[in-house]
Amino acid sequence: MPLIPDDEIERIKRETDLAAVVRSRGVALTQKGGDLIGLCPFHKDENPSLHVTPAKRLWRCMSCHATGNVIQFLMRFDGLSFQHVIDLLRAGMAFKSPPTCTPVKKSTVPRLPAPVKRDADDQAALRQVLDYYHERLKENPDALAYLKKRGLTAEAVTAFKIGFVDRTLGLRLPQKNRKEGAALRARLTQLGIYRKTGHEHFRGRIIFPVIAEDGTIGTVYGRAIDDGGKHERHLFLPGPQRGLWNPAALKSSEVILTEGIIDALTFWCAGFRNVTTSYSAKVLPEEMLDALIAAKVARVFIAFDRDEAGDHGAEAVAAQLMARGLECRRVLFPHGQDANSYAVAVTPPEKSLAVLLNAAAWLGKGKVSSPVAPAPSSLAASVAAERAPEVAPTPNEATKEKSSVPSVSQPVLVLSGEHWLLAIDGREYRVGGLEKTL
Repeated sequence: MPLIPDDEIERIKRETDLAAVVRSRGVALTQKGGDLIGLCPFHKDENPSLHVTPAKRLWRCMSCHATGNVIQFLMRFDGLSFQHVIDLLRAGMAFKSPPTCTPVKKSTVPRLPAPVKRDADDQAALRQVLDYYHERLKENPDALAYLKKRGLTAEAVTAFKIGFVDRTLGLRLPQKNRKEGAALRARLTQLGIYRKTGHEHFRGRIIFPVIAEDGTIGTVYGRAIDDGGKHERHLFLPGPQRGLWNPAALKSSEVILTEGIIDALTFWCAGFRNVTTSYSAKVLPEEMLDALIAAKVARVFIAFDRDEAGDHGAEAVAAQLMARGLECRRVLFPHGQDANSYAVAVTPPEKSLAVLLNAAAWLGKGKVSSPVAPAPSSLAASVAAERAPEVAPTPNEATKEKSSVPSVSQPVLVLSGEHWLLAIDGREYRVGGLEKTL
């Protein structure tokens, strides 16, 4: 995937005043026909041989035959990389001349402000890097298009500080051959932002930080959007996955638990804000279990992927939760699908996900499962109600205490082996193949 789209490069060349950039490097230009001419800075030039053609946005030396556009002029004169020049032009800083107004082979002095302060502690440094990645996402149309394709909204991008790593952080840090740069890069390597190879850990990935309510960074998840199979698709900061994603979910007595962050965001964008993730289809870490218990969560909807790993993981997590006294239900996507693929395929997502939440299979509560399933949860119904036109309640409804459980007169689907059991008016029906018809 190109880090800078071709149309963005063309826009930058079109909107940049080439003559002004050349003059900012100490080259005096005079008009000659349709060109501007001056002494070429790339060789010892006694007669003006540099021709700048504003109409074509090109320059050329008639003696040494150096040629190009504004980007190539800055790369050659300032000794900067292509990406560094693009960032200078985007920031409107290309018209400021370097310390010495003579061409250099390779610049070792950063020309853009560093996003990480030298006196920042570890958490502050992490936040500053993540803020920088968040801003870089806004400059990358491909990354934004990927999020849109997955059904993730601009509101979610802002709320969860989603970012993109376009390999430009190093352009804003002091070089490693300088004392300050070596110390700063070593520290970012310790934090997992950089690898020992000198590359950014999440390069080419969209990142999803896990941020506590007090701003503490627990971990960071990175998702490759077009790696061609060359890199790991899923990547975390080195070390254990700490922290609870979307801690606001624990303010509800009912919590949706997904296998991955993108699946959790899918629910969140569809209006189900009481959702978090376990980061994998494995047993929950004690930190997450303790948080659920401390928040007095009563019911967990396990919305893991519908594959072998997801089914085994859901079974193990349900055993953990029920051992701590929580009620568990299994959200059953069609075979081979997860929350995101299902919501994208079956629109609108707020309704398609609500259907599966209402039909979630009851797994049990506490250490011993009861043979009789309780009434379905109002989790999906509450979201649907928020999006439906407001209707005045009847006198009886107005006096009722608000409950998270709807009337028990509604039919309840209960999974039993490969079939579902449905009780209606005293009769029990067995239903097969339901997943194939959703």
